[in-house]
Amino acid sequence: MKKLFIAAALLLVTLGIAFAPLFSGRIVAEDDVAHYYIPAFKFYDDARAAGEDPTLAPGIFSGFPLGLTQVGGYLDPLNALLFDLFPFLTAYHLRILLNYFLAGIFTYLFARSIGLSFLASVVAMFAYVTAQSIIPGANILRSNSFFLMPALFYLLHELHWVAHERRVWSSLSLAAFGALAVWLAFMGGYTQLVLYSLIAAGAFATFLLWQKFSWRFVAFSGALFAGGALLAAPYILSVLDLVALSERAGGLSWEAASASTNLGAFLQNVTVNLFVPPWHGETLQSLYIGTLNIFFFFVSYCATKKNSLALFFWSLFGFSLLAALPYPLFYLMHLFPIFELFRFPPHWLLVTSFAMSILAAVGYDYARSFMTWQDSSAFKALNPAVLIGVLMLNLILPTGLMLAQHTFPANVVIEEPWIVKTIHAHDSALEPFRAYQLYPSVFSWFLFVRDFNPTAQEKEKFNAEYTQTHLTSFVWGIESVRGFDNLAPRRYAQVLAFLEQKQYENAIVDGYASLPDGALSLLGMMNVKYLWSILSLEARHEVDAELLEIGKVTFGKITFPFHLYENKKFLPRVYVPGEVEILPQSDENFATIIGRPNNFNERSFIECDSCEAGVVNQSSSSVEDVTVRNGEVSFSTEFARDRWIIVSNSFIPGWHASIDGKGAPIHYANYIYQGILVPAGEHAVTIRYRGPYDFLYGR
Repeated sequence: MKKLFIAAALLLVTLGIAFAPLFSGRIVAEDDVAHYYIPAFKFYDDARAAGEDPTLAPGIFSGFPLGLTQVGGYLDPLNALLFDLFPFLTAYHLRILLNYFLAGIFTYLFARSIGLSFLASVVAMFAYVTAQSIIPGANILRSNSFFLMPALFYLLHELHWVAHERRVWSSLSLAAFGALAVWLAFMGGYTQLVLYSLIAAGAFATFLLWQKFSWRFVAFSGALFAGGALLAAPYILSVLDLVALSERAGGLSWEAASASTNLGAFLQNVTVNLFVPPWHGETLQSLYIGTLNIFFFFVSYCATKKNSLALFFWSLFGFSLLAALPYPLFYLMHLFPIFELFRFPPHWLLVTSFAMSILAAVGYDYARSFMTWQDSSAFKALNPAVLIGVLMLNLILPTGLMLAQHTFPANVVIEEPWIVKTIHAHDSALEPFRAYQLYPSVFSWFLFVRDFNPTAQEKEKFNAEYTQTHLTSFVWGIESVRGFDNLAPRRYAQVLAFLEQKQYENAIVDGYASLPDGALSLLGMMNVKYLWSILSLEARHEVDAELLEIGKVTFGKITFPFHLYENKKFLPRVYVPGEVEILPQSDENFATIIGRPNNFNERSFIECDSCEAGVVNQSSSSVEDVTVRNGEVSFSTEFARDRWIIVSNSFIPGWHASIDGKGAPIHYANYIYQGILVPAGEHAVTIRYRGPYDFLYGR
């Protein structure tokens, strides 16, 4: 216990020094952190404070459940606790610090449990938290996954021993703790990393059984894995519901899944960054675990002839390293269910780094065993101080330099920018609206900023204020129809692709932005009242949209004009169209509804297999008392006969409609939104989102 306390204190002090810059109102200048996680968790914090469901983000894709996707972690109880106790940025960085601390401590405990010395266990601990396959992942979602693998290895090793000793209560306790660890990782972690950690832990359980078979261990370890999956079932099933609507429903092709990995660049990164860290701190494709630790890692190979545990970890190292390549292992795994949903093979390097960390510890003890002078008082006094100093430098140098050189003030991303203030000053109406930004940030950056080298702060300010299309928008209080997420419903992705198809065609040659025919009516149906762009819209659109030139902003030597448009074809969040055309439900309806110009106020489209096909005349009708909150839309009606109501919320699992408190079906409306048939008479209608957050926390 005394040695555990020393190791924990040493790790905490080192992490505190390394991550100190993040507690001064700064964030890492890395795209995922700046564009996804900081804005997403600012929204999470604000939504919880307002008593709303933070898993449904109204600011992107016309309402999207971020809690179930790669920007998730909203269901994690530790996140809830920290964000309740501390200010937003403090809570965000404390959680990251806690994640690295837990990953290190469980690695230390596992190393001690397999008989390694105190100093060797410290080697393993620092090697894992130093690994450059995880340090660049300094965001909540990725780092929430780092503790699981060492925790399961430690618990399984202990469980194997107590199960063999027939200690039932101890076995139950360890299995329950392991199930909770699996559940916690699923709730807050990166699903792909969680799954790979479970595979590595399953391989270790098989190795333990091969060492000494025990039916009790089979039962209790099976209960550990099954219990974790059962606890996480509401989350997993919700994700699968969303996957079924997304472009990943049929899985990714191997070409698409491995396209982000350049084999030559990968091999160069893992070799060049073997002995020195990638100082830019932006690559996950590295095997660096500390220069001294790499030496011990290679020494451990000498121990494989007499040490079956070392042989197992060398096998795990080899397998995971091969799996991190685009082929052949990643290709073969991609043929199986679940694996076909994943991309970016180098995520396997998390397993590789853990195996290397344990082997470095084995190599340290093996090397010490040949030192005949190790019992001398000089060795005992010098060895720990030198070793611990080097290990601390292994973490502080790469992490500290990365944070010192690649951070900028957080308010650059989360403060309300000029464009938002202008819209709020111009728009005095109380009805909700959405916005549409022309051009993705990467394209605009290439087009306009390629001739000078901006600072990190200048780049993020440009992206956040003028072309950011990812998650920053919902921090500003202006909802967007755009966004970024791999699980976006494929129908919605089709519509966005249709809107974007002409934005690239004439920009460089003619210098204007372009939209497809009928796009303004389509955007109006999507509740879009404002469009903005750093290029003016093509002249033919000016008949339908009012151009408001609001000024210019200067970065370096380049001045960027900025254009704001108000869409006169804007439709409210809830409306009754003049006519409704009933169609059978089919993705082929895209050509009829979206692919040709339509006036959606005059005629909207409902997909209903149980309804009679044809056109329904709705005459002059309207709804009253419309109230829109995050996760809830309510209104009242008084119709002479049945009417179809269009609600521009994304058609995703979790939405439930009720009329006077009784459930009512929701149908596809206008290809991507919601349609409800309200009977004649006076009625109160509510559409409410209910997801895993309500199951866990209630509202």
